[in-house]
Amino acid sequence: MNNYITLDSYKYSTSQERWAPVIVKPGTVRFTIEGTVDATYASNVFYIWNGEIRAEAVAAGGYGSMDTLRATLIKRQGVTFIDHYGSSHSVHIVGEMMESFLQPDWANSLGFVQVRITGSAPLPSASPSPSGSLSPSASISPSASASPSAP
Repeated sequence: MNNYITLDSYKYSTSQERWAPVIVKPGTVRFTIEGTVDATYASNVFYIWNGEIRAEAVAAGGYGSMDTLRATLIKRQGVTFIDHYGSSHSVHIVGEMMESFLQPDWANSLGFVQVRITGSAPLPSASPSPSGSLSPSASISPSASASPSAP
């Protein structure tokens, strides 16, 4: 497992405490008049990565700067995302992105950006990771529909 993610070929560190991958399984469940359950599930799942990406004003080797991170985040198209497990996904960055900085010196500051990254994929043959969470094994393709709400 890596201690960074990659967006458009640039590495960025993330805060473990503030990185929350979510798997959304679209479907409907209803109760019939006979009292049985009628459940239907979509053939795809959505992955949403909510979290904090860290970038410095001046990038270190292989890592992106705050400027390259901003340029990637404002793209209006799918971008390449490699998660902590090394799995590559084509995803969309959605919603508001809130920046904050640690030091008052803008030129040397370490910045943080709260982001929401989303994509969809066929149901993966998921296997439990050492932490007990599921790690997707399928590649994610861009979602043409609106992004689902975070739980």
